[in-house]
Amino acid sequence: MMKKRLEGKVIVVSGGTKGVGRAAAEAFAKEGAIVAIAGRDKTAAQHILRLLEIYGQKGMFVYTDLKKVSDCKNLFDTVYDKY
Repeated sequence: MMKKRLEGKVIVVSGGTKGVGRAAAEAFAKEGAIVAIAGRDKTAAQHILRLLEIYGQKGMFVYTDLKKVSDCKNLFDTVYDKY
């Protein structure tokens, strides 16, 4: 089996629950990345995380309002602490 290009990498996707962000999260997972989804829609994020599991990848959701510096800091602190 070929090694996936992003295997062992952790990628943070802002707006990963809809549109281009969702498509990017899926593409990164297909290539082996662990995907951290930042956004405000927890329900949509749960659907995406289940999809990532189908691709055999881990993922996480961190509620993030990108207009709030504290949320952005929390996002990266949380992802760094976990992975």
